[in-house]
Amino acid sequence: MGPSLTFKLGKTPISLNWTLLGLVAITALLAAGPLALWYPDISSTGRILGATAGVIAFFASIFVHEAAHAWMGRRHKVEVSGITLWLFGGLTEFTSRVPDAKAEFQIAVVGPASNGIIGVGLAGLAVVLDRLDSKPMEGFPAGIIAGLALMNLMVAAFNLIPAPPLDGGRLLAAGLWKRAGDADVAKLQAGRAGLVMWSGLVAVGIFMISQELSAFNGWWALALGVFFALVARGEIMNAALSRRLRATNTQGLMSQYPTPVNDRLTVTDLLNWSGVHGADTAYPVTRWGTEPVGYVVPAVGGGLEPAAQSWTTVSDMMVRAEDAPRAWADESLDSLLARLEPQTQLVVIHDVETGLEVGTLSTAQIRPLLKAPDFWGRERTSLRRNQMAPH
Repeated sequence: MGPSLTFKLGKTPISLNWTLLGLVAITALLAAGPLALWYPDISSTGRILGATAGVIAFFASIFVHEAAHAWMGRRHKVEVSGITLWLFGGLTEFTSRVPDAKAEFQIAVVGPASNGIIGVGLAGLAVVLDRLDSKPMEGFPAGIIAGLALMNLMVAAFNLIPAPPLDGGRLLAAGLWKRAGDADVAKLQAGRAGLVMWSGLVAVGIFMISQELSAFNGWWALALGVFFALVARGEIMNAALSRRLRATNTQGLMSQYPTPVNDRLTVTDLLNWSGVHGADTAYPVTRWGTEPVGYVVPAVGGGLEPAAQSWTTVSDMMVRAEDAPRAWADESLDSLLARLEPQTQLVVIHDVETGLEVGTLSTAQIRPLLKAPDFWGRERTSLRRNQMAPH
């Protein structure tokens, strides 16, 4: 979403996105528009102060909404990477999988519930203030609080729409998860429902604009529909990719007992040799024919200048044996990728029963499985033909 100001509140990083600068314009429009119309006897300074207080209080309630998600996530042992607030709401980012459908439901529902509680509480406070003698403010504080109450109740209701990325979409996914028993299938189906719903909103916006029914509402519906449809599409892609990686284990993808190479070979010789054996395979590197002292992926050397390839040796570019990441043959790719560093070139695979080394897996060999599925989240034909066996 672009640049942001980030600070920590307890253990949680909070990011204030640059789009929040738009709140200045919203505050000015609120003071000069509705508040001027409803409270003409209040000074312009008073209206600006009231609008400012209202806008700040509203985004404080949005923060409470997101903080509630984070709190419930931590109760279910789900890692929270941070909360981002931007002009049109907020986002709580989780870095680990939700354990079950019950946790998914509770994490999702607590956000709208917090806005509902805030809305009801503010509505009660507004009624009490309105019954008191409000002169000379003429009900101004009560009106601001009533507006906040209405906005919170609207946020709660809007978020319950059963379409991602709204909380209602997560509630739908939780229900589908409980029924189907598969989190990724549930999220895929919920994402598709969201894509259909938001595409419908786009169509409504286009219709309103073309028929000159309401240009403002039409453009608003169009913009909102396009944005949420793109996010729903992202949910579909993430769910389909997660499902694919979870169904593929390292054994189904690894190179079994690859041929060792000598550590004194130059990169040029290695690339010529691997042109027959496979440049994306991770090969053990031996010295004097003993145990591997490292591992090398020839394709990595292809990034060197031709002159450098002629004098750089395998020993210079290999990953040392003690530094090479390790994995069991039955580990799923989603679990493996979650713990690998971004710069990782290869993984050494070990048999579950014997503990012995049985193969290698380079990140280049994983890359084809990271290709996006089609628009609806279905596997592309070429990938289906080569799909690895589930573990």
